[in-house]
Amino acid sequence: MNERHARDLAYGAYLLVGRVRDSGDQIISLIEQDVIDQASLTRSVDGLVTLTAYLVNRAVESLGLEEDLLHELIPEAIKETLGSKNVDDFLELIGHVRAGEFPNSTDLAATGVIAQEVSLALCMYLAEYDDVHPGAYLKGIRRRAERTPNALSLANSAKLAESKQTAADDGVSNSVREKLLIAILEALHTVAQAQRIVDQAPDPDAVLAVNTIVDFTYTAARIGTAIYELARQKHTYGAIALLRQLVEFEYLLWAFNQHPESINDWATSDRGTRERSWTPSAIRSRAGTEYRRIDYTAHCEIGGHPTPEGLTWAYPDTHHALIHADLASHLHSIWAMLTSLYGDLAEASLLPKNHVDIASMDANIETLFEEWITLDKVRYISFYR
Repeated sequence: MNERHARDLAYGAYLLVGRVRDSGDQIISLIEQDVIDQASLTRSVDGLVTLTAYLVNRAVESLGLEEDLLHELIPEAIKETLGSKNVDDFLELIGHVRAGEFPNSTDLAATGVIAQEVSLALCMYLAEYDDVHPGAYLKGIRRRAERTPNALSLANSAKLAESKQTAADDGVSNSVREKLLIAILEALHTVAQAQRIVDQAPDPDAVLAVNTIVDFTYTAARIGTAIYELARQKHTYGAIALLRQLVEFEYLLWAFNQHPESINDWATSDRGTRERSWTPSAIRSRAGTEYRRIDYTAHCEIGGHPTPEGLTWAYPDTHHALIHADLASHLHSIWAMLTSLYGDLAEASLLPKNHVDIASMDANIETLFEEWITLDKVRYISFYR
């Protein structure tokens, strides 16, 4: 389970605790009181749906639950109030989530209400099976989602494998992903070649900061291009190892965005300083955040030091689309942070007078990005590690 699903699962478990205790935040009462905005409602429904899918998997494994009996867990009062269409839409949604497929459209409020009641029923059964209080059972889910998400499963493995192959062969998905990747890689190369400052006067510190960001831009472009080509040639393990390296670039750029004045601290640091202050864990600790911890840990597990799981990626049977989808996500994040830094440098009049029109490039990339997140089925599958 990746970072997004782990976060949703933990929040869904938190919400269900309120339902178990009949107090605190409950989606039904929040909707009835009209005190929840659209973003918060979406987050709540995502959490409860993710929790439901996770609990269905556990019930199938532990209790031998037959999936077509899920309908019987929905209270009759809910069925009568919300109607058969909302119930059928919800059941279809859970099926898609468990197969790693694009979700179908549903009524958000109705889906949240049904998910809360179904997950409550499943939680009661599973807590009794494990001989623990339902509240303690949910607390355990939250703890595992926060600490060991890679050990959790959201999808049926057989259905997920089938969905991955179907998504990887989808022409529309491949087209929008390819356009986005090429646009970002070309933009990174263009910006890097145009922005370097040769003249050291009048402010050497400013020049060092600009040129350091240019070096990051160029190196990210080269690494991204290498990952792109290695994946296409089915050198999957090499591509994944470089992806981990790219995530470390992402960490540093995130830190620079938080504190631009730290760019030169890194640029002039020695190895000891970098090991103390500039590793991903040090950056997270200094910022008091969990920024991409789960994602970075997953990349280290399969593309860092040799691991049993990592070795399986050496075989040339992984479709390049799966690697390219992950690459697109990280490259877009890096591009967004670089454009922010270049914007700060432009405002401070530190860029060359003939610097490229980054704003126009960014507008094009954001248009392609929106198309990608809407249409790429592999992007959705990539959430299921």
